[in-house]
Amino acid sequence: MSHLDIRDAILTLEKSIKDVSNKLLRHEAREFQASELAKKVMQTLVIKQDQGERNMQAVARQLVSMEERILSIEALIQTNHFKPIAVTNPLFIATVAGFLSLTCSNDEDRTRLVRTEVPDDSIFPSRKV
Repeated sequence: MSHLDIRDAILTLEKSIKDVSNKLLRHEAREFQASELAKKVMQTLVIKQDQGERNMQAVARQLVSMEERILSIEALIQTNHFKPIAVTNPLFIATVAGFLSLTCSNDEDRTRLVRTEVPDDSIFPSRKV
């Protein structure tokens, strides 16, 4: 074994150490990039989750408001404190009666629903017969 053989062995060892070192540096760089990407994704998810929670809270508030309105309407209907609408328009009455007559199954129901009192002309003083 000569000095040249030892020198060649040392140079080969040095080259393989540099190759392994370069591989390690590239691996660490990829690992750092992956961790940075994961951190950004996590931050984005946290922000979107916060926005989603705020949106859900807004929807919940709207649902509570709607429920309160529905409960007040139900209470009003149950206590009969609402005024029934007086329909005096003869055209409206005839239209509704016609619609109901079409939806009835037999003649008896049809006659019962079509019998409607149309208001007299005293309610409509400006109308001429």
